[in-house]
Amino acid sequence: MQSEGVKKTERFSTGGMVGGVVGIVSVLVVVVLATVDPTGDLPAWAYAAAAFVVAAIWAVLLRPALVLGEREVEVRNILHTRWIPYTRISEVNVELVTTFETDEGSYVASGFGRSRRKIRRDGRGLVEEQPKNPSMGWLVEQKLQRRIDDAKFASGEDGPIRHERAWLEIATLSISAVATLVLVLVG
Repeated sequence: MQSEGVKKTERFSTGGMVGGVVGIVSVLVVVVLATVDPTGDLPAWAYAAAAFVVAAIWAVLLRPALVLGEREVEVRNILHTRWIPYTRISEVNVELVTTFETDEGSYVASGFGRSRRKIRRDGRGLVEEQPKNPSMGWLVEQKLQRRIDDAKFASGEDGPIRHERAWLEIATLSISAVATLVLVLVG
């Protein structure tokens, strides 16, 4: 996908967006309604538990994704992110989850995949054989394969595979879980 000669990043994730947004909004509505209700008495641990639930919904349903950049793919999993240059990828498979094979090892992207039914429907024939009604997973796998092939033929330097923990999510989940436990035991 290009716009005025500039390649844009493309983000792909498997479902969860609607459920995640509905879940977070539902938790927030319940907490707000319980807080403003003059007859309600919401215990302190409920606020910490609500923060934990919101953080968990974000980390599990909304955060995981594949982001296709110009020179590398960003693999956003629940608690960490990896940036894998296309030139380092020897094989990519979009199955229930997406896996990348490199010389350094295998990497799993939990944020994008396709169901068994879609895998069967797409078939696992030759790359040249396009299914009659391909799934999004099949299309993304082909797009990744093209970018990998293009990167191997282009001149340029291999970058390292980078890794970064999702410290905000880790801290939020840890602090809210400990706070919930302490407030339940104290109260």
